[in-house]
Formats: sequence, C-alpha cells, structure tokens
Amino acid sequence: MKDHTGCERAFHQSSRAWYTEHLPLDAGIFDEFMVGMYHPEGGSTGEFKIIFQNLGGDIVPRLCAYDDSWDALFNMGDLLESMADADDKNISPEEFRKLLVLLGFKDITSTERTR
Repeated sequence: MKDHTGCERAFHQSSRAWYTEHLPLDAGIFDEFMVGMYHPEGGSTGEFKIIFQNLGGDIVPRLCAYDDSWDALFNMGDLLESMADADDKNISPEEFRKLLVLLGFKDITSTERTR
C-alpha cells in the first residue's frame, strides 16, 4: 500500500482548463477528468482518468486506471460506490464534476493562465 499522507483528493477537468485550446482532446473525446491523491506542493501518489467519449452516438464515461493508481482508486470507495449508483446512466461531465465536489474532492483545474 502507498502512503498518501499529506495528499488531498482532487481532480482536474480538461474542458475547463485554460490550456485546452492549445492541447485539444483526442478525436471522439469530449472531456476528461484526472482524479487522484495530490500533494499540495505538486505531484501525485496515484491518479486515474475518467474519459467522456462518443460510443454508439452517446457520450459515455470510461474509467482508465494504470496499475500505479490502483491503491489510490482503492482508497476512494465512496467515489466507486457513487459511480456504481450511476451505472449505465451515461452521466454527463457536469454531473460527474458535481459528484466529485459533493464527495469532497478539491477542484484543482487551472482555469486561468498564471503567467
């Protein structure tokens, strides 16, 4: 198990980031969230991605988690339970963002250029 001491549960939402016009999402991807355990000074002890993509004409969310994020994912049982409650409902990116905030995740999306 990883040590997530000092980290906070947080997320970035690509569609709201200031840099999206310069780094567009891949074709067929409408939005994506990076969710994980983040150090306040920067870096992460584990993060995974929720992609909203076109599948058969519907915009659907998909979980992508590499094995270095599985411990962080394991420690987010409340999020997984809420995702299970939304099973097969094709929730929107905005509904997913609201769910994260409701569960206490910090929105660390860079919405304004700082330089």
